[in-house]
Amino acid sequence: MARDRVHQMYGEQYDIRPLTDPTKPNGPGEADQVFLLTPKNGGPSKTVLVEAKGVNADLGSKIVNGERVQQGTREYVEDLSNSDREDQEVRDALQMGLDDGSLKYLLIRPTVDSSGRWTGSVAQQFNIDK
Repeated sequence: MARDRVHQMYGEQYDIRPLTDPTKPNGPGEADQVFLLTPKNGGPSKTVLVEAKGVNADLGSKIVNGERVQQGTREYVEDLSNSDREDQEVRDALQMGLDDGSLKYLLIRPTVDSSGRWTGSVAQQFNIDK
């Protein structure tokens, strides 16, 4: 679902390469999905970090340097970019996006109708500016 939504949002302008494997389960405090977007007409790449949540799921949090930080914050991404639980390529892409301000951090949720059938998804962009 998240991969499809990212392609829907960015696929016309960018070549999209997943840096995480959506078939591998990730644990608490790990990146759900990370994509590298390379402009089709040239230029610098961008990183997209996705928090993929269920319809009614709340954002999680974790303890970083003795303080609780919530998903959707810059501090959370900074910790992911330094975490040995993430692949080096993921850490590098997150750090690049933080450093140059190009990182897009999205919350993507499915939408359902009154009978509970999937009807699509909605995306919200977190503000992680300094």
